[in-house]
Amino acid sequence: LDVFQSRGYNEVDTARVYVGKQQEAFTREAKWKERGLTLATKIQYPSEPGSHAADKVAESLETSLKELGTD
Repeated sequence: LDVFQSRGYNEVDTARVYVGKQQEAFTREAKWKERGLTLATKIQYPSEPGSHAADKVAESLETSLKELGTD
């Protein structure tokens, strides 16, 4: 991230499905907030019918927020 930011970038694309479902946790551990980064993440990919029902989307969002250490 040091090199990334030294080149003027500050937006990171992440998703729970990246890096064996650990990318959001890695991003949190890299202290993205303290670095002043902006994040883009995604909800869980639909793996079965009904995966994009409102309650499933909300659950996926809450899990991502927790993993990223934000609200």
